[in-house]
Amino acid sequence: MSTETTVVFLHGMGKHDATFHEAAWAFLQQKHESLSGQPLKAKAIPFVYDDIFASLRQAGSLADLQPFLQDTGVLGALSDLQSSDSFLYTHVLDVLIWRFHPQARATIITKLAAALSPLLVALTEGADRQLVVIAHSLGTAVATDVIHLLADQGVTDYKKLPAVHMLANVAKVLERPELPAYNPPQPSLCRPWTMDPVDKGALQRYYSYRNAFDPIPMVDAFRPEWSSRLFQNRVFKAWGAGVQPHDIFTYVQAPEVYMQLLWSITLDEATYTPERELQELAATSPTAASSLGRQGAFQDLAQRFADKTGLQDFMQVVQSMTNQKLW
Repeated sequence: MSTETTVVFLHGMGKHDATFHEAAWAFLQQKHESLSGQPLKAKAIPFVYDDIFASLRQAGSLADLQPFLQDTGVLGALSDLQSSDSFLYTHVLDVLIWRFHPQARATIITKLAAALSPLLVALTEGADRQLVVIAHSLGTAVATDVIHLLADQGVTDYKKLPAVHMLANVAKVLERPELPAYNPPQPSLCRPWTMDPVDKGALQRYYSYRNAFDPIPMVDAFRPEWSSRLFQNRVFKAWGAGVQPHDIFTYVQAPEVYMQLLWSITLDEATYTPERELQELAATSPTAASSLGRQGAFQDLAQRFADKTGLQDFMQVVQSMTNQKLW
């Protein structure tokens, strides 16, 4: 019996269209074929929500957002946003719209929940169905709320989502007070199911990844006290093409990431073993001497923001990366 696997991708902050996942997906296809000798039998579906951000960005003003901002630190960081670098404006504005604009957030959640729901329902049609969600950066916060909504509505009561992979996980720093990522009293249902009948956790397994060279997931890092049987929190060092450690492609190219991703997609226990992962790690190319200075700049930022916990700190790390031309 062959497994029918669907892989859903959610993008991060910035401008994205339906092609945002293609380089990462092509890499995973090529890597699986090189490791197993077989083509990757899976279908990739990009979930795009940037069009909702774009409609608000085009207004060219933060006026619609101002009434929802209560945090004085965030308000202070906004003083020069509109006259700043357009890249910074796009990225920070996406985060602020998601976190503080209730109508935009509700529209995104509703849109993506409607797309994910039938894929979850299809899991009940047979043991040969497999569903994997890969979310990156801001997409990890979006995925958290989308999955929570579906679980709260009972969509996952009969079949839990097999695997969620959160790359550069920012679900904790972008949590809302009324829906914390994992702390009591009412944590998100986007969490591993403990097999307790009264537990409404929506997932079979949860994977979280943080590149030690990436400063963005360092702020209020995702560290729940969940069972290691159901949750893996992987911290690694990856220095990928283009020397951009926050990029989804850099994450996916790390053996610590793609070995787990491909196991979730294929359930191929003969190919994806701890021993094979060690071999892949040993074959990783060292950092070129010409990029060590740039690597050091990322390391400095990562260390500087590692003990920070506020959203204003998150905005400042994005601004620092932009000012130093590290994107």
